[in-house]
Amino acid sequence: MKIVTVTKAYCSRAFSLIEALVASSLIGIVLTGLLSGMSFGYVQIKNLQENQRATQILTEKLEQIRLFNWEQITTNGLPVSFIAPYYEMTNRYSAGFYYTGKVAVASAPITENYANYLRLITIQLEWMSGTTAKKREVSTLVSSNGLFNYVY
Repeated sequence: MKIVTVTKAYCSRAFSLIEALVASSLIGIVLTGLLSGMSFGYVQIKNLQENQRATQILTEKLEQIRLFNWEQITTNGLPVSFIAPYYEMTNRYSAGFYYTGKVAVASAPITENYANYLRLITIQLEWMSGTTAKKREVSTLVSSNGLFNYVY
């Protein structure tokens, strides 16, 4: 009969229960941090895309206003409100949200003698991002001798 003696080197080949629990908890913490970082990154990308689209809409509206003549600007010939989609939809059943905008025309906030030849145009854009309401605004001065007179 053969007697097998167990030495200390033979017993230390396996992990103890405490070592396995510590390793598992470290892996859990690292994975939780990784997933939360990725989630935060996706939310930031979504916010940046929404802000970029808002900037694009505001710029487009300003460019359209540059082509109006002075009479249209001073006699409420501008559209007062508008709706723009987040992206161009291929059909009417596509999902997406809308930006709602308002255009306001006011007298120029200056006291110089040429103030009657200027108007302050403010464009506001609002949208819902999840449960958060967001808003962007841009203002510009338009003169009676603006770009319209130079377009052929």
